[in-house]
Amino acid sequence: MEMCMFFSLRFIAVIAFASFFPLFPGESAVGSEVFHYAGVTTLQRDFMREASHRFRTAHDVHFELEGGSSSAGIKALSAGVIDLAGSGRYLTPQEKGAGLVEHLIGWDPLVVVVHVTNPLGNVSSEDLRRMILGTVINWNQIGGRDLPLLQVAAPLGSGVYEAVEQFLFTGQKISSRAIVSLVVADADKNVSLLPAGFTVTSMSMVDVDRVKVIKVDGFSPNRQTVTAGEYPLNKPLLLVTRGKGKGALELFVNFAKSPEGQTIIAKKFIPLVNK
Repeated sequence: MEMCMFFSLRFIAVIAFASFFPLFPGESAVGSEVFHYAGVTTLQRDFMREASHRFRTAHDVHFELEGGSSSAGIKALSAGVIDLAGSGRYLTPQEKGAGLVEHLIGWDPLVVVVHVTNPLGNVSSEDLRRMILGTVINWNQIGGRDLPLLQVAAPLGSGVYEAVEQFLFTGQKISSRAIVSLVVADADKNVSLLPAGFTVTSMSMVDVDRVKVIKVDGFSPNRQTVTAGEYPLNKPLLLVTRGKGKGALELFVNFAKSPEGQTIIAKKFIPLVNK
């Protein structure tokens, strides 16, 4: 009974995915091999849609796509509910021990976003940790204006929230005084309304006016500094498989790393190689 219910729920979920992420005009999954992807939303939105469409043209393979978060996708993959996960963080030793394999396909670094009127142009990694933990409470403590510092944090459980906590290293938590954005994509928008605000988010998420991205340890987040390993807030873009992946899944991972796949990555993210 429980197994029947599981497959019924999965079937309903697949139908729901298809309604939210329709095929390109003229496409049909009938007769195609079908795989299910879930995980980090930016990868689903800004890579998987176009990449899976191009891949299907050559290999007659269809992907059902769902967003979510890195951890949610990885858990679904580990449970056998999906075939491919997208992640904005590296796998934990426990996840690797369960047989999951990560495939690096690009970078979406964390960036520090402040209001456009903020005169600060650089922050050290150590000061940034203090800002996130809440031990810096005024911008003048790190060379800025005499204004109370307002942190806008990504929602708990999101991939960005997890990546920021990984940056802290020590197991400490983001300040409880932080303003929590309802969705990750709105964090920069919140900062645009707060002259004393800042947020740490994915570079691909920054798309509003009245904000700016500042340097960290003197380095701007760009293709050169990220691929050279100089920028201190690098965040990976990973495809995750059970085992190394085989058949069409292995071909798709190789496609993501190919010049054609990296061209798609470069539209919104940072590709693997600086060219």
